[in-house]
Amino acid sequence: MSRAILTLLFVAAIAVSNASAQSQPADGDVTVKKAPSRAELLATKLKFTHEFTRVTKHRTKDGLPDYAAALNEHFGQGVKPEENGAVLLYEALGPKPENVELSEEFFTLMGVKRPPLDGTYFQPFGQGLPAERARELIDIEFNIAMNRPWKKGEFPEVAKWLRVNAPHVKKAIEAASRPKYFSPLIVPQDSNGQLTGLVAALLPGIQESRSLARYLMCRAMLNISAGNADAAWSDLIAMHRLGLMIAKGPTLIEGLVGIAINQIAAKGDRIFLDKVELTAERIARCRRDLAALPSMPDMIEQLDWCERMMFLDCVLLLGKGQTEVLGLLGSGVPGVNDEGVLETLVTRLAIVSIDWNTALKTGNQMYDRLIVAMKKETFQEREAGLQQIDDLVDQTRKNTSFAGFLKVVSETGSSRAAMSEMAANVMVSLMLPAVRAVNGARERSAQTHHNIQVAFALAEWKLKNGSYPESLEALVPEYLDKAPRDLFSGKPLNYQREADGFLIYSIGQNQQDEGGRWFDDEPRGDDPRVRIPIPEEEYTRDNL
Repeated sequence: MSRAILTLLFVAAIAVSNASAQSQPADGDVTVKKAPSRAELLATKLKFTHEFTRVTKHRTKDGLPDYAAALNEHFGQGVKPEENGAVLLYEALGPKPENVELSEEFFTLMGVKRPPLDGTYFQPFGQGLPAERARELIDIEFNIAMNRPWKKGEFPEVAKWLRVNAPHVKKAIEAASRPKYFSPLIVPQDSNGQLTGLVAALLPGIQESRSLARYLMCRAMLNISAGNADAAWSDLIAMHRLGLMIAKGPTLIEGLVGIAINQIAAKGDRIFLDKVELTAERIARCRRDLAALPSMPDMIEQLDWCERMMFLDCVLLLGKGQTEVLGLLGSGVPGVNDEGVLETLVTRLAIVSIDWNTALKTGNQMYDRLIVAMKKETFQEREAGLQQIDDLVDQTRKNTSFAGFLKVVSETGSSRAAMSEMAANVMVSLMLPAVRAVNGARERSAQTHHNIQVAFALAEWKLKNGSYPESLEALVPEYLDKAPRDLFSGKPLNYQREADGFLIYSIGQNQQDEGGRWFDDEPRGDDPRVRIPIPEEEYTRDNL
């Protein structure tokens, strides 16, 4: 109900705005002028400043801000083809990842030619097989091969897949070693030739990168079983680098996929530590490799640029009458339940229009608050700031009701101002990203990487001293620069010696000490942890 109501409200306002803006020829004037498009009319009403449109230099042919061009310029600035990991990534994946053909423009923006459409490229496991057979093989071979060491004879189809795709994965590993990453954003057009907006931009290669990570995980597990420790570790480090590279992309989706890839790699690190017979020298090399990996991007740049501009772009899509954007964003905004009230309101909207600058300014102010909160030093400080923003959004959501509309009318004496503010509140309610979840995912990734480094330090200590230390402080300064911390609580990392092993864990985003239980335990928990030795039941779980 709410989506339909919102659409009616906006369409009514937009229609009136367009009709009132079109000039009619005076009596006797025989010159017929082409009526401006909705986009052109909207462009004449916008305030092209940092406070409102944010983008002022880049314009579409209709005169509106070209957010995709601004983003591609920002993220692609100074990135040469020979140092861009995305160039080699798409040489491995080809120009049609997930059967979505990437345009010539995509590759031109990277400064290279599009790879041949008829070339041979990396294929995800099961692609090309009948759907039922692919699902069967994923269940009986692929999922198991990602979760524990295995031999070629156990899973012949996975072994064949590794062999056939090895040259393409080699190219992807080389891509992840390059210093920069720029993957352009291309906005598709609809059947009428209109740009559909940043919210509809496709990222087919990003999901394929997860298949590359799963390939590396399967091969690492095969090499662990075969005793090829160097090859296994090389694949695990390559997986970390792949995740870190993808996380440099302009969108939050790329940041989250990069985090997911690193979580897969971290599980591989734990299995490597548990199953490979390691010398102190080899462990020290592994620790150096882990320490040399850069930190996961904090995603502030993605929020401040791409997510902000996606919001502003959606406002303008709505402003020029492309109300289908509401369907892309989803529902959930309170609506008017009284049909008589709705009819009256829509009728009254026949004499008002929306000032879309209000929504642009409101959105920018909310994103400014998000960025301030995300730049806080500790997880607790960021959470407190983001909670305040959540509370503000909840209040904003209430202001999308008919009562909220009438309140603004009474305060301003203007139905146009009220409608403009309602439009702003609707867009904020629909589009502001779940940044607390993003903050938690990024911190979880950092905590997991920290835990792995501590685990390898503990393993080296044991080899040299015969048993694990009484406390983690004993690892400083020979193995670690400082005492391990729980990034979520700000307190020392939890550590327990267990028979011939250990458990280290953080209390996680929910701030509850659940004894080191993780999401795949029963009952479920939220404590990022490393337990060595790994219980056998963990090797049978499909949790990747």
